[in-house]
Amino acid sequence: MDSLNPIQQGTTLLIQFKGEVTLNTAPDLRTKIESFVERERIEHLVADMQEVTFIDSSGVGMLVALKTKMASKSKSLFILNPSAQVRSTLGLVHLSNFFQILEGDEGILDILPD
Repeated sequence: MDSLNPIQQGTTLLIQFKGEVTLNTAPDLRTKIESFVERERIEHLVADMQEVTFIDSSGVGMLVALKTKMASKSKSLFILNPSAQVRSTLGLVHLSNFFQILEGDEGILDILPD
């Protein structure tokens, strides 16, 4: 993973993933994101995956775990602009419909608090 750029607006946290999300990076990413979500009382987590060049099963597992944890607390996780590689991987493991996917910048505006 090249970088993790969190941007908070109200109770929404936008994480801009760049590079690879793999076995080598996913556990640390998950820990950092969960810590930030708890500390800052985040209600909506938006994973911008437009610049993800590769995601493996560990990366997908991290997303599933984050979504499940958020949902257990009546919070939400969205995937914003998934790259073709992310889209393909989610399709291969039949999780395309498991996640709420937002396209373009307009989708994110609908969930941001006023």
